[in-house]
Amino acid sequence: MIFNLKQTKIYQAVRWAKCPLFGYQKTMSAFFLLVGLFLLSLIALKSQNVALKQTEMNLLWAFIGFYLLCLIWFLELKLFFNNCLLKPKLKTLLSEAIKDSEKYNLAEFCDFDVAKIINMALKNQKENSLILFENNLLLGLLKEKSEVTAFVFLRGQLERRALKNTLKQKPALAQGQTQISWQGVVLTALHTAHKSERQVITSGDFLFALSVELPLFKQFLIESDFTSDDILNLVNWQWQIKEKQALMKKWWLRENLSQRGSVARDWVSTYTVNLDRFGVDLRERIKKNSFREIIGHNQEVVLSERVLSKTSQRNLLLVGEPDVGKFSVVEKIAQRAYAGKSSLALNYKRIIDLDLSSLVSAAPDSNGAEALFDLCFNEALKAGNVVLCLKNIDSFVADDSSLGALNITALLSKYLSYPNFQVIALTSYAGLHNVLEQKSAFLSQFEKVEVKEVSLEETLLVLEDFTWFFEIKYKRRVSYRALKEILKLSNRYLSQLPLPSKATRLFDESMAFLSLHTKDQCLNVNHIKKIVSEKTQMPLEDLEEKEKALLLQLEKEIHKGLIDQEEAVKEVANALRRTRTQVNQKQGLIGGFLFLGPTGVGKTELAKILT
Repeated sequence: MIFNLKQTKIYQAVRWAKCPLFGYQKTMSAFFLLVGLFLLSLIALKSQNVALKQTEMNLLWAFIGFYLLCLIWFLELKLFFNNCLLKPKLKTLLSEAIKDSEKYNLAEFCDFDVAKIINMALKNQKENSLILFENNLLLGLLKEKSEVTAFVFLRGQLERRALKNTLKQKPALAQGQTQISWQGVVLTALHTAHKSERQVITSGDFLFALSVELPLFKQFLIESDFTSDDILNLVNWQWQIKEKQALMKKWWLRENLSQRGSVARDWVSTYTVNLDRFGVDLRERIKKNSFREIIGHNQEVVLSERVLSKTSQRNLLLVGEPDVGKFSVVEKIAQRAYAGKSSLALNYKRIIDLDLSSLVSAAPDSNGAEALFDLCFNEALKAGNVVLCLKNIDSFVADDSSLGALNITALLSKYLSYPNFQVIALTSYAGLHNVLEQKSAFLSQFEKVEVKEVSLEETLLVLEDFTWFFEIKYKRRVSYRALKEILKLSNRYLSQLPLPSKATRLFDESMAFLSLHTKDQCLNVNHIKKIVSEKTQMPLEDLEEKEKALLLQLEKEIHKGLIDQEEAVKEVANALRRTRTQVNQKQGLIGGFLFLGPTGVGKTELAKILT
């Protein structure tokens, strides 16, 4: 492996950064701002007819000219440093370097922060060879004003100072072990950057690599009840925030300009008065939340776009459990279509969420409701650029003879035969089996796509995305440990809803509890346990000494009311201990036991003791 920092372009930026003009850019910018404000105040005084001598006026204009020249010179140097020196052009892509890491100087792929920290670690190594180089590197990450390191230790509630002190006291390892460890750190950081779709190795990638390769850091994380995967999650979280902020600043990019819409695109279609009255154009929501990322359901979105882009039978039926995220799939399709990232047949189309319930309630009777449906469907057909989203479609096509019931099967079937009329219908598995499958002719006009529950990893990303909204709403901070606990406990104990709905609802409830009933400023693990314990009537808080002793002596407690039956008592006690310490399976019973034996041996008594 080749890693020579001094033979890279980024090393030149590290050297130039020592120059006060580049190293103190913020200070220089503030200085130029203050001088500019001072000159503006002098010009304002002159405009108010304040008497100034001719020599003073000449001196003022000369100073303004000198100031403008210096300002232009400074801005040019700043642009040169930030755009050329800090971001040198790479001759090779990171993906190519991974294929043959022995061929390339891997130091070329380090960003400025990493290069500066490595350079500082090399100097410290020369001054104090007793400390391992990797320890010096981690010390540099902790000392340097790195955004990602501060984010990881703050959100993760890790003791930064304690780790610093431990690193300073740790002596070097045996000769030869350092080189192997350093090679592992570099290669791990390289692969981490590639998996995260970064073109350079960042300080976050090195922080994760050290958490994997450096024994001292690994031990610190174990003692802190943390893992290297948690470090990686926090690093990626901070990177996504940084990327979104950078993207928002570049308003001139096509991706940003497309979020603001275009002029006259809808002029080629007709007016949709009734659709606008009873429906919500998802483009309006996208404009307000243009940078909101909808996480998960990628496969469902791909299949759905494929159906909607066909030339025939292009109506979509999304099937899934309630709150599984069917409408999120629709929103993601609308977001891609609005930005022009979908197929040619779907790009820039209006996806309208038609409120069927409000439409029915606006009509005096069932005939009036059917007439309103006909008007809305006819407007969508004539417009030609509309895709209707119909939630709970099974409720409006059921053969219900009760008073006020409405069946639009025949009306909707008539419009579904037109190629310019497209529908995205949403239903549950119960609605599919009980209603739609009984209408085979109607169902045959749709292509079915099943929406599955999102994974635990995707749910964690959803919780991270919700964090900023809840922090602003409740004016409280959220720790990463709390997010992990929300994910774990909601998945284990709250089985009424699928992910991510049950996790986000628990998150919201926990923040409301924190805001209303405590003075704590940060949501932590104990708050989550308390909420779930109240909801499930199960003790989830950390074990106290008295309870620990009881669990250890559980067999003796049971034997106070039951004689003998050692095998049964042991199995029951182990099941109770597993449940209390949360090491049982996430689903299913605490334990299933079949007590066999003659009358009077204690089968019923053991059951009574448990209750």
